[in-house]
Amino acid sequence: ARRSRRGRALATMASDDSEREEEEETKVETKGQMTQRHKREAMMLKKQVQKMGKKRKEEAKQLEKELQARHQSELKALEERAARASEEAASGGAAEGEAEA
Repeated sequence: ARRSRRGRALATMASDDSEREEEEETKVETKGQMTQRHKREAMMLKKQVQKMGKKRKEEAKQLEKELQARHQSELKALEERAARASEEAASGGAAEGEAEA
């Protein structure tokens, strides 16, 4: 029974990830939206951990670590995209100014 619960939890998270990846391809998520999504995911995990009980504490800690690592990598990727976009806008604006002169 333990594996099936964990398997279901991981399968649920995996299906959420695949759906999220599809959504990310179609629309750009702002930092605020990402932060709110991360809060929702943390709350869902917290509820999931409560259902797991004390006997599965180590497993719960591992799931929390994985979630935090994913959130950090997503935030870093978002910040990198924003930096690239601002650099492209700055270089694009400079190129337009040179073309007009």
